[in-house]
Amino acid sequence: MLASHHLYTAQLFDASAPAASKLNLTAVSSRRSLLFVALGRRVSVYTISHHAQPPVFQRRLTYAQPIPGDEINSITLGRLASDETVVAVYDSGRTVCWKVDAGFPVLWDRPGRVSTWGCAVHEETDAVAISANSHTIMVIRSPHTAPGSSGASSASSASDPAFHADEEFELAGHASNIPCVSFSASGRYLASASIDFSVRIWSTSTKQLLFIFRYSQWCWAVAFVYPFYFMPAAGPPEAAKPDVEAEEHQEEQDDMIDELRSESRTSSQLESEYFEVSADYFDEPQSSDAGSLANEDVQSMPRRAIDHSDDIANGLPDTQSQPTTDADSGSDFENASGPAAAAAATTVAVDPIFVEPTELLEPENGSAILAHPLLLCSTRKDVLLLNPLSSTASEVVVDRVEYAVCRTSRPSLIDLMVFDRITVLEWIPDMAIVIAGSYSGTIAVIKLETLGVSAHSGPQYRMRRLFLLPQKPVNRQLYGVAVYRHPVDTSRFRTITLYIAYLDGQLMAYELFYPEGGDGVYCG
Repeated sequence: MLASHHLYTAQLFDASAPAASKLNLTAVSSRRSLLFVALGRRVSVYTISHHAQPPVFQRRLTYAQPIPGDEINSITLGRLASDETVVAVYDSGRTVCWKVDAGFPVLWDRPGRVSTWGCAVHEETDAVAISANSHTIMVIRSPHTAPGSSGASSASSASDPAFHADEEFELAGHASNIPCVSFSASGRYLASASIDFSVRIWSTSTKQLLFIFRYSQWCWAVAFVYPFYFMPAAGPPEAAKPDVEAEEHQEEQDDMIDELRSESRTSSQLESEYFEVSADYFDEPQSSDAGSLANEDVQSMPRRAIDHSDDIANGLPDTQSQPTTDADSGSDFENASGPAAAAAATTVAVDPIFVEPTELLEPENGSAILAHPLLLCSTRKDVLLLNPLSSTASEVVVDRVEYAVCRTSRPSLIDLMVFDRITVLEWIPDMAIVIAGSYSGTIAVIKLETLGVSAHSGPQYRMRRLFLLPQKPVNRQLYGVAVYRHPVDTSRFRTITLYIAYLDGQLMAYELFYPEGGDGVYCG
């Protein structure tokens, strides 16, 4: 099965260079063997000469009229108009795109006024999606620099004549900041994860909201995955034991949903991991007296538009009337603001996991590969596998890995009081695994498996955490995760090099591979 081998640990950059509380600030070009690391407002380029040797610094990417004090919040690598590009989004709202070539020219430079955080690139539709602290997503088709322009843009203008696009449109609906956006394989859909406790799917053609999934924790990352690439689960042949494992797994999921639904709808609900929401909409996160709450999720606990009369009578604070705060005082994300969206709504109790609507969401296309997209979502401590083609909570939640990056199955309250979040989800289709990276520095390697086909509910899938990296806990903050995919025409196909960068400048490299004749999962 899957094996892990530690290649090296090296000092990649000066510990004083990076800024804390950002998202994924690393990316890899497997085609050109380059590692990109964002440091402050610059992107540093490192050459990967050999997978077992640390990358070597090559150069820094430049652009016109940098803004003093500006910082990159995340970077991504993709292809636009047949060019491999690296895109950086800035705290000032600026977005800069470089061509991955000998001279690394700036292809376009788009100014902005609101801090940007998430970014995704889709090659076939030549589109870029950018999420901002205005709680909106901007989708840009065929961005480019106007002919005859030098490519320099003035960040003081909201509409610079040097920047052009065939189409720009905005997607609005989230109630708080959006750390991650992700295109589906065909580009037909765009998924977004927000700290308003929701994951959403949008149509990039009709520009309509198609799907909402709400959870009990802030949502930090999201990615489309496709069961065509999942591996069969290990076990007896289906002919000898037809559907037994799938049926048992379904029973486990039904028990999970029953447990959620059995939560009491009283003041104790505020001390629970799960919640109620308004049937109409929901309010922003509200503050509370932390001293009155003794629960493992006190840092990420949502406040919803529910009837608070019982809570107030029991001595709990009236969270509906208090200003918005959150325990993440070290995060650069803005706190949610604005009027309560559900102040006038009729409040009812609904499923703790809440879904709406799905009737417009269809399979991506007729091919076997893209016919039934699933969605991966990461929160503060969990990784969930969702089926957006379903309409009920029990069907939408395909599987869940709780405490995905924790080294014990039920961490203590003290362990969870340090604000953590799983901000990186890297899907490796050829290996049927997902790399989940957390702010606290731990990486979880999760395998996606097909259990079989149930006569009652169709195909059954599950997630299985294989191991954690590093093997021993590290007292370092994660700075970025990047995956080097080895070419398919080499003996190292289905082998990846995993680069884990930390805030102190350390780089740890691991090799993940399927050894021939290997039995089980092991780390070395």
